[in-house]
Amino acid sequence: MSSSTRQRPNAPGPAAADTLTGGTRRRSVASQASRAQKKQKQTAEEVASAVRAEAARRAALSPWYLRKRYVAPLFAGGLAAVAAISLMSSIPGPASPPPVKVTPTIAAASIGKPFKDGDMTFRIRSIALPGSTIGETVAAEKAHGTWVLVTVDITNKGTDSNTIDVAGQRLTTANNAVHEASVVPSLSGWDDAYISGIAPNSTTTAQIAFDIPAGSTPAVLTLRGGHSGVGAKVPLR
Repeated sequence: MSSSTRQRPNAPGPAAADTLTGGTRRRSVASQASRAQKKQKQTAEEVASAVRAEAARRAALSPWYLRKRYVAPLFAGGLAAVAAISLMSSIPGPASPPPVKVTPTIAAASIGKPFKDGDMTFRIRSIALPGSTIGETVAAEKAHGTWVLVTVDITNKGTDSNTIDVAGQRLTTANNAVHEASVVPSLSGWDDAYISGIAPNSTTTAQIAFDIPAGSTPAVLTLRGGHSGVGAKVPLR
């Protein structure tokens, strides 16, 4: 056999060469997979470390309300609020209303309640304190002190006509001063009672005016149905 065709005794055949190539390829793939796992693990550790570092950085920061980007707007807003309050306090408010004139208290329980003197029954409709002047401008009546104006319904329960004497009515103030009714201011509405008399079972409405010192308090009204009657006592306080 010639030397050119002689085979080396240890040279692998084609099948053995394929086996060696496959093993090398598997080792290469395994090595690449191992490197990928190491890189992935390293990346995860780096991410976790970065998260921990960011959390520590945020924890070290001052509270939000002390940070510059928040403090400046808050400070400016506080100054604006103080300025607004100061401006509002400097604006004058509405003028105070004039003081209310305090008038004596009249007992509400006496309004509308019947008070009898003989055959005459009196029911108080209202008691007004109009001040120092009553009546129209031309015929106004000026009081020496202040007026007390009583509006009263008078009913004759008797069998005969009865005339009421205006001047016979009395008003006693809290200091026990007794005041007669003023005739002229009281004549309004007294046509039947003062001139013709009140017929039996009929009613007339009239006014009685009293001129009392300013500041006095009405206490008791005495309404008389005739010259001989003692008068019906009407409490006014």
